[in-house]
Amino acid sequence: MPAKYQRFLTRDIEPWIVNGKVAVRGQFPYQIGMFTDMKDFCGGAIISDVWILTASHCVYDVKLFTVFFGALRMDLPIEAGRTVLNTREAFAHENYSLKGLVNDVALVKMPTKIKNGEFTLPTVFSAIK
Repeated sequence: MPAKYQRFLTRDIEPWIVNGKVAVRGQFPYQIGMFTDMKDFCGGAIISDVWILTASHCVYDVKLFTVFFGALRMDLPIEAGRTVLNTREAFAHENYSLKGLVNDVALVKMPTKIKNGEFTLPTVFSAIK
């Protein structure tokens, strides 16, 4: 893992995870990890070959997104099947408000198509009836 990412991985995250279980490799191939301006870390879901669904508070006033695909152990310097893309293109919900986190949904557009693989696939939404 490059040194510039280490400060994100050394935070004490235990209080934030309640009754969680460790994921196994490939269990959530639609899940991404995203560094925002190297200040914060957010998650998201692959919803197409170029789009990531995330929260508006993750894209608010951010200039650079570093998105990790197919990663399970971000503390490792190299991980088979992991890819990283940078982008500057994101769209927060037009009615997003920091106050109360209203309409806290956003899209991040990747500069190239996301390659499907064993550890990277878009999510499948069930039809709502």
